[in-house]
Amino acid sequence: MTDLSERSDRLREARLARGFDTAKAAADFLRVPYGTYSGHENGSRGIKDADLLRYSSAFRVPAAWLAYGTYVEHRKISVIGSICDVGEKSIVPSDSMSEPKTITPPFTLVTDASAVSIDTEKYQPVLFKNDVLLIGSATTAENLVGKRVVIKLDNYFHAGTLLSQEKQDFCHFQSFDGSVFLNIKPELISPIIGIVFQSETDAAPQ
Repeated sequence: MTDLSERSDRLREARLARGFDTAKAAADFLRVPYGTYSGHENGSRGIKDADLLRYSSAFRVPAAWLAYGTYVEHRKISVIGSICDVGEKSIVPSDSMSEPKTITPPFTLVTDASAVSIDTEKYQPVLFKNDVLLIGSATTAENLVGKRVVIKLDNYFHAGTLLSQEKQDFCHFQSFDGSVFLNIKPELISPIIGIVFQSETDAAPQ
């Protein structure tokens, strides 16, 4: 059975459990075209993330279960730093704090993650001050070429796209504000796996 068919089966299960006897009844309730919804439920059409979130809310099931077939509890994750303007302190001094800063994302995560907060206006309109980037485990540049990443360079965090890998772990990187860094060797490179926007629930670091 493919991931697509398993996801469709879970969607059908959630719809029936919620009390909608037919796909058409669910589509009418959701105000989506019947062809779109039925395609999602019969597996002939892929389900986008936005649709998963809509269905999980309407059918009252976790989005992670619809997507992956597993329940993952919301959990706090550590805020390891912030992206600031140059010259401002950007590393969270967790070693001097009684409790490390944390954030509870308004959605479930199926992988280990940490967070970096945005404390600058320079990334507009891509990111805004108080948005939070969720990042995966640190890895090497060769695994993330062409991907959106967070890097740590000279004790400052930056967010953008890893352009290429060069020799001896050096790489080229372009920040979301358009700045280009050539032949750098970051102290950390982590993939961006999600964004918690400033308007979403209790997204601010605590």
